[in-house]
Amino acid sequence: MKDVRKLKDHAAQLVQHGKLAQAVAVYEELAEAEPRDARWPQKVGELQRKRGQVAEAVESFAEAARRFAEDGFLVKAIALCKVILG
Repeated sequence: MKDVRKLKDHAAQLVQHGKLAQAVAVYEELAEAEPRDARWPQKVGELQRKRGQVAEAVESFAEAARRFAEDGFLVKAIALCKVILG
């Protein structure tokens, strides 16, 4: 199993240094490593939106909203749906 803490720290460092494409790849690894955690596809969506990848961001936000809803965090799921529509 991958060291989630190291991946998370690495992704944060990449974002801090403006290496968004590489950060997206690391957050996608985190999303695969922790398939029930909605934070990772949400982070991917945020970075994709910053990079102008609107269609990809919508897919990532939709996945995060689905995960939040499945875990009972309906307000967070609704908020992400509003981000998609906005």
